[in-house]
This record gives sequence, C-alpha cells and structure tokens, in this order.
Amino acid sequence: MDEMPPLNENTPKQPPPLPSQIQASLNSLFEQKAATLSVWAPMLALILTASLYGLVPSASEWAQKGKFLVLSFGGLLILTGLISAIVALRNNERGVFGRALAGLLINAALIALLVLGLPVVYAIKERVHKQKVMANVQESERQLQADTKKAFEAGTGTRSASDRLQKFQKSMENAAQDLKGDDALVLNASSAYLKQLQILTKQYTDAANPILHPSVLNMSEVKEKEDLDVKRKAVVKFLIANEEFKLFIMKGEAPLKEELEKLHVSERTAESCLRGFRGKQYLRTTVVKIRELDTRIGNTTLSMLDILDTNWGKWNYRSDKKNVLIEDHDALERYNAFCKELMAAGRSQAMLQKQLLKEQAE
Repeated sequence: MDEMPPLNENTPKQPPPLPSQIQASLNSLFEQKAATLSVWAPMLALILTASLYGLVPSASEWAQKGKFLVLSFGGLLILTGLISAIVALRNNERGVFGRALAGLLINAALIALLVLGLPVVYAIKERVHKQKVMANVQESERQLQADTKKAFEAGTGTRSASDRLQKFQKSMENAAQDLKGDDALVLNASSAYLKQLQILTKQYTDAANPILHPSVLNMSEVKEKEDLDVKRKAVVKFLIANEEFKLFIMKGEAPLKEELEKLHVSERTAESCLRGFRGKQYLRTTVVKIRELDTRIGNTTLSMLDILDTNWGKWNYRSDKKNVLIEDHDALERYNAFCKELMAAGRSQAMLQKQLLKEQAE
C-alpha cells in the first residue's frame, strides 16, 4: 500500500464544506443584507422623497409629472423594503429576525399611509385648489360689476359691454382648465353660455353705437332724403339686435341647461348649477324690461323719422338748440310728443340700469 503524503502547514485540517453548507451560508448572508435593507429602505424613501419633492418647481409645466415620479420612486423603495423584510424573516437568527420584523412593520405602516392617507391629502389639495380657482372667478365677476358701474357712470356702458363680458367669459374658460370632473364641465358650460350672450351683446352694441354716437336724431348732416333712409335702416338693425338679445334672456335657463347636457354633466351637479342660475331671475327680469324700453325707444325714433320723411323740405334742424322745427303745426306737435315719449323712456331706462347695477352688487 502506498504511503500517505506527509502533512504540511498548507494542508487543510478540516474537509471542504459540502455544497449544501455553502448555499446555506450564502442564504444567511443574503437574509442579513435583506434585513438591513428592509430597515434602511423606508428611511431612505422618506429622506429622498421629502428632498426631491421640494425641489420640483410648482410653476413648471412638468411639475405634476415630476412630483408623480418622485412619489413613485419613494413608493418603489418602500415596496423593496417590504419584500426584503419578508425574505429576511426566513432567518431565525436573533439579530436578523429582529431587523426583518422591524422593517416589515415600518414598510407596512408606510404603505398603509400611502394607500389610506394620500387620497385624503389629494382630496384636501383638490378642495383648496378648487377654492382658489373659484375665488379667482368670483374676483373676475366683482371686477366685471365694478367696471360696468364705472362705464355707466362715465356714459360708455353700452360701447364697452361686449368687451367686459368677453373678459369675464375668458376668465371662466381659463378656470375650467384648472379644475377636473363636473367642476370643470360646469365652468365650460357656463363659459359657452356666456359666449352666446357675449355674441348677442356685441351685435347689440354694434347696432346701438351708430344711432347713439352721434344721436340718430341729429339732423345736422342730413342733406338728402336718402340720408333719412340710412338712419331708418340703422334703427331697424338696432331693433332686430335688441329683439334677439331680449329673446335670449327670456329663454331663462334653457340655453345653459342645453350646454350642461352637451357636456354630460351629472344630473345632480347640473341641477345645482341651474338652481343657482334661477336665483338670479330678478336680474334677468330687469334686463328684459330694459330691452323692452329699447324697443319702445327704437319704434318712437322710427315714428319721428317718418314725420321728417313725410314733411321733407318743410322742416329745419336748429343746431344751437339741437331740435327740429317743422312748418306743419300738427306734424310738429306729433314730433314733439314723440320726443317727450323718447325722453321718458330714456329716464325709465336709466333708472332700471341703476337698479340693475344695485341688484348685481347685492
């Protein structure tokens, strides 16, 4: 039999470990690392999320996406910690098991906070955001009322009405882009309603300005009988625009309801919106009365132009007194009677306009 080789100091005194022992040792080391990671992952998630979330500029176009990515990264770290804790719990060693259990509890608590708490936080943020947006809309409405009052006091209310209304309509349109769900849809529907109103207001002001500035009854520039026809056509155009305006107001909530239905606003929200619209019915009643006075003013003006047309060549316009002197006595009396009626309608309209401004401010 061959002799065994002599032992030296480099010869291992123990037999090499079996493959199963090597795997167990590696598993134990992996579980130790997993236990450590399960504790540090949630802490790292909190630190990084808090730091990075604050660095994302709120005014940036990509702010919302950036914040979502930061929160997603934090959530991924917490989920990693939870999985690491579950893996590490297979190791019953005292130090490893304790860290793994602590990591499990911390990560589970944070996930519960994310699942249950974040919706509440977002709901609160949405509510605060909605309040800010609606506060801006209300401020635009107050500005509209203030500008309208100032314009009427300066005698320029009719000329700038369409521009003021368009400015308010745009503010609602912009506000709708900052909201979600039915809130945004209601603002879009209201904006569409105001758009229709603004178009009719512009048609009205475009038709009213030529007969008011200068007055259609100012005959200083009338040289030909055809000049009276031009004035008559301008008054008729004004009456048509005024009638369309009045009919739209008389429809009440119907145009707004139609816009709400187009956008599929929920029945409950739509009814709430329409209920608020009905609460301002007294304002629309006053506007209709003003439009009826405009009809009266327009028809009276046409009657005065008819008298001048019938008595062409038998009247003179006195620029110093800004009135017409007609040779025929009966025609002059009828003309002056219409003039008084015109002035009475104008005074009534001025009173209603003041009443309307007062009602809007209440």
